[in-house]
Amino acid sequence: MINTIIAGSLPLMTDFPSRKHWEAAVWQIIIERIASIEEPVDLTEALNFLLSPKERKGITYRALAASRIYSGIGPSEISRELWLTRQTIGAIKKSLAEGEYRSARVRKNGKK
Repeated sequence: MINTIIAGSLPLMTDFPSRKHWEAAVWQIIIERIASIEEPVDLTEALNFLLSPKERKGITYRALAASRIYSGIGPSEISRELWLTRQTIGAIKKSLAEGEYRSARVRKNGKK
């Protein structure tokens, strides 16, 4: 399954006006390919290939925090349970409203 997601033809950077446009196009293709995976074992294999253990952990904890925020649990309790800073929880809460995650550090520096 990894072959069809990763090794399948992806566009060349030279086909785009900028690296940013190219990355966005490739990301969209990857999303579409992942969305087409029907078997959970194949999805697991693909995500394990694409994401490092640290990235998987970050995604897991971000999802857990978002779930707790939606459930109405306060930042202090979420912080104690997940060992996340209140600053990180605040960034996740803001990101939920914006629809795109940006870390507290990125928010502070004003970069994306």
